[in-house]
Amino acid sequence: LRAERDSRSRITQARRLVTDARRFADAGDFRAAESTLDEAARLAPGLPEIAQARADISRLRSERFQRMRERGQLVAAIQRAIDSF
Repeated sequence: LRAERDSRSRITQARRLVTDARRFADAGDFRAAESTLDEAARLAPGLPEIAQARADISRLRSERFQRMRERGQLVAAIQRAIDSF
């Protein structure tokens, strides 16, 4: 009974950490997001929400990196256009 209660408590805490990790990722702090997910995984190994959050955050990180790269290319193109005048 106590072990079951402890397990539920760890799962609840891990789910809160997953929510926190998603907030960190939304704010662009991917290092904190990953660290928070690692903590959640220590509390509740194998919790499906953790794996899903890792996948979502990885996708978000890739999308942001791509946008930053595109932005950099755009700025460089604008600079070349300005320099040509």
